[in-house]
Amino acid sequence: MKRKIQFGAAFISAVLLLAVTGCGSSKEELPPTEEGKEALQNASVLTMKGDLDDIVADSDIWADGQAAGHIQERGFWDSKYTISTGSDESWFYLRYVTDEPINDVEGVISGNTYGYYDMNDNCLGYAQKQILETDTLERDWYTVFMDADGNPKDYLADDDIMRIFDYDGNVIATGSFSFGGFFHYDEYTIEVKEEEGSELKMDFGDKMCAFLRIRYKVNSDYGG
Repeated sequence: MKRKIQFGAAFISAVLLLAVTGCGSSKEELPPTEEGKEALQNASVLTMKGDLDDIVADSDIWADGQAAGHIQERGFWDSKYTISTGSDESWFYLRYVTDEPINDVEGVISGNTYGYYDMNDNCLGYAQKQILETDTLERDWYTVFMDADGNPKDYLADDDIMRIFDYDGNVIATGSFSFGGFFHYDEYTIEVKEEEGSELKMDFGDKMCAFLRIRYKVNSDYGG
């Protein structure tokens, strides 16, 4: 009986470990930390991968086709998405924000908010769904990118972050996702690509917020 109990406890522990680590945890060899950061910040195309069966996000991040960093989700109810480079050196993390002044700004109709922070918990910026209407934008939900003080940046995105554009409507980047072939139909790839010729560039942290929003859409629309 004792052996059965021990076996059962070990089995449950193994299942929980798989649930936390996910199915895509294998990583390619990454370049040194500073080289990886530079590649990620300057890439024209950023790519990450996932699987509808994965419980948590766990993927390399490819900069123009070369693995340069990694994103790892930890936690069930208060998830953090840590971006690392080099030999697993944590760079910054992202989280879903519900408890900061940015969630309750007078006169702003807002929704889901992501923030990103350095490893000392200093805020670096936000991406927040807001209802906006301007001379060039129809009244609708948009994703507004802001600095740490809540000041809007020079670009925003449509609700599902398939297009990122300036306030005159000029597209500066696009988001997309695609699924694998017949035998890998649960596997997907997310891409954020800068518009060729655009002088306005997205900050890397904002691109990672875009990844999380697109990943949420993929899992919500196509997950079991």
